[in-house]
Amino acid sequence: MTQFDLPAIGPTAVVSGSRFWLPVDGTIRPPESYHTAAEAVWQWTNGWELRAEGYAKWLTAIPSINYAALLNEGEQQAVPLRVTQAMFIMPSEGRSLGGGVRVARRLVQWRTELGYDGGWSERRFPGRFDEQFQPTPWNEPHRLTATVEWQPRGDLNVSATARSVFGRRWGLRRAYYDLALPGLPVGNPGADRLPATHEVDLGASQALRVASLDVALQLTVLNAFNRANVLDQWLDPVPGTTTGGGDSGTGTNGFVASPRAGVGRQLLFTVRMQP
Repeated sequence: MTQFDLPAIGPTAVVSGSRFWLPVDGTIRPPESYHTAAEAVWQWTNGWELRAEGYAKWLTAIPSINYAALLNEGEQQAVPLRVTQAMFIMPSEGRSLGGGVRVARRLVQWRTELGYDGGWSERRFPGRFDEQFQPTPWNEPHRLTATVEWQPRGDLNVSATARSVFGRRWGLRRAYYDLALPGLPVGNPGADRLPATHEVDLGASQALRVASLDVALQLTVLNAFNRANVLDQWLDPVPGTTTGGGDSGTGTNGFVASPRAGVGRQLLFTVRMQP
């Protein structure tokens, strides 16, 4: 089984796309990849901990949707009665490297952790970007995290977590690149940078005993500072101008980019009960 994602036709659609799975029908090469990873941990008696990890992946066969063929670009041909996967799915390849470091300190009532993750991932996209390697849209090249936990009593826990992500690419919504139309500057997603994102989450949990039940109450504030982090952008045509850039990604004449922000502050309250 191989998982595929189709973007929504409307680039400004609320739902970004749909996901489906197909068994290999024998006309395409099955997925194939090679992975390796290593991890090391040092712990000291005074509560300090240092953790390091690294990984590498070689994806030698990635079944990928060829949108040029799916959209029947270039030639207008009738769809045959028997459609095989090889007609709209082509093999591609990818590779990625990454690693991370965590430094933590645990005391009687406190636990703190500071971490950094770095990753590099790229792959080819059939029928797009001149078949050149491009960074993957989900890659987060640099991510910083910091966590503080305080447990004043055994049944009470308070925490704060901060995250920052830098270096994201694919600045436009994915549908622009997959369902590319002439005149859009979508030929080089690796050059479409997004601003850094910063988020702080706060939480508190309380354990209780009610009759014969163990009850856990948790209150969480996601994005506590209500920061408008930019998820991606869409293009609005400018009236009275001509489009430019084509599929080369070198111009944006005729369009203005509008950012789409993520969800702001969210308040979550959960209750878990078990006998």
